[in-house]
Amino acid sequence: MVLSSGSLPVLLSVLHQHSLPPATKAKALYAISAVVRSYRPALEALEAEDGVAGVVHLLNDADADSVMKRKAATFVTDIVTDRPSFADKLVKLGVCEGILPLLQSNETAVQEKAMEALETLIGAAPSTARLLNTLEAKKSLAELRARTDEAAKADPELVEHIFRHLDVLHGMLTNNP
Repeated sequence: MVLSSGSLPVLLSVLHQHSLPPATKAKALYAISAVVRSYRPALEALEAEDGVAGVVHLLNDADADSVMKRKAATFVTDIVTDRPSFADKLVKLGVCEGILPLLQSNETAVQEKAMEALETLIGAAPSTARLLNTLEAKKSLAELRARTDEAAKADPELVEHIFRHLDVLHGMLTNNP
């Protein structure tokens, strides 16, 4: 219905509009995600409309809140999982530069979604690891590990999944210098 009605370009345009509240953009991203997830014609339409650029825009938007950025990182994971060929395009558009700062968030859900997105990008396009290494991703991961070590003292179970992601990403970056 969304594809045949021409609604996808309208939803994508919402992601670029600075005057709209974050909640509106979040709903548009949710709708886009629901339409394209595991549906090849919608993924093709997303690609034809250069829709991944809107998601990268959200990740790099200083005005976007952490909920919006978490949803954008989740969207990156989902679309690269469905269509690994999107990884190279996302990386060229600056998705890594938008995701890396999310590792510095105080919210574990944001950190986790950022690490999942990075893992998915590296898995689909190993050259992403080289870019991340030039962006000092290992330093960001080390800083996150230090903060997570402190948090683990208070609640070890809460941060156990963060440690798993940190270990996976560190291995991926080390094995793809």
